[in-house]
Amino acid sequence: MSRLSEAARLEYYIMIGASLPAPVEATEAHRESRLGTAVEAFNALRPANAYEALLAAQIVVCGVHAMDCLRDASSNHDDFNKSAICRNQAASMMREARAARRILAQEQKQRLGIEAVFGAQHAQQAVSLPPQPGAPRAASLPPVPAAEPAPMTAPQHPAALPLHLVATGDATAQPAMADAAPAPSPEAIALAEAFTIDHVIAAAQIREDGGVTPQNQALFRGVALPADPAVMDALVRGRSPILDALNGLNQELAA
Repeated sequence: MSRLSEAARLEYYIMIGASLPAPVEATEAHRESRLGTAVEAFNALRPANAYEALLAAQIVVCGVHAMDCLRDASSNHDDFNKSAICRNQAASMMREARAARRILAQEQKQRLGIEAVFGAQHAQQAVSLPPQPGAPRAASLPPVPAAEPAPMTAPQHPAALPLHLVATGDATAQPAMADAAPAPSPEAIALAEAFTIDHVIAAAQIREDGGVTPQNQALFRGVALPADPAVMDALVRGRSPILDALNGLNQELAA
């Protein structure tokens, strides 16, 4: 949800308009057209706060100046030195725009992840809070008779084994599968939730990949990963509103 006020949005519109190069034809129609196109590009980046809006304005202005430098290089194609200088300036502006775009994408991804996790945390707190003294109570409903439990019947066919166990024919794997791994302890889940609040993106990646692997280890540089295997297991298999909010988070942010 955008928290950029209308006053701040208008200020960035004015900033973009003052920073744009002059149009090809110095007419009011061309100026309005150029400003309108730049404003649409600014809104397409979906800045949600003042810092993201500043990055979005830099991306738009650098992109427009890069195109203007390429236009100058095309109009001075007979002068090799001048056209080369214009192309170098265009390349520099494009690098600045790409760098700002990467920073903006990282900021938006981290913001969305934090909002998702804290939304789940607040929902958990709202459910766990006791009802207030003056709060209206729900109308009493007649008791619903409990359904009789269905009679237990033996399964007709044994459960199918994973493909890799069927292919190898390992007879010792079947008893091991029968003993399901115990659920993570509440202490491990609490520590995993604390790590998630501090490192949302890293926690979502660990849960998605099933732990830290040689393929994703480079993504966690600068992140103090939990040293306790129980906490790492809670990040992967633990169930709570905060940890459940990590499911599919990276795919949603990438989309």
